[in-house]
Amino acid sequence: MKEKIDNNSQKSTKGDFQKTCKVTFRLTEKEKNTFINRSKKAYMSPSEFLRRSIRDSKIITRLSPEELEIYKQLSRIGHNINTILKLAHIANIHAVEGQCQEILSAINKHLKHLSNDW
Repeated sequence: MKEKIDNNSQKSTKGDFQKTCKVTFRLTEKEKNTFINRSKKAYMSPSEFLRRSIRDSKIITRLSPEELEIYKQLSRIGHNINTILKLAHIANIHAVEGQCQEILSAINKHLKHLSNDW
């Protein structure tokens, strides 16, 4: 069975791949200190710490501006419907309570779905 090797990587004598690519990026002084301190606490070199972080960590993506706007609008609508529901309850108007509860439930479902995508 042949082993595929990426043309940009060379296999070392230990059987693992040599690191042949170099990446440069900028950090603030505070970010740099945090990075160095975390790698020291993990007893790893900064390079190994970064490689493991990339490989093992889950990246949470941000909402797009459109999704964020939808999230805000749904939150405001939910707040308004909740206010209507409270006023209807105070005024003893039960006709709208069921509808308001259904709408609030649907809004909360969509908000939760958006939140899980973060």
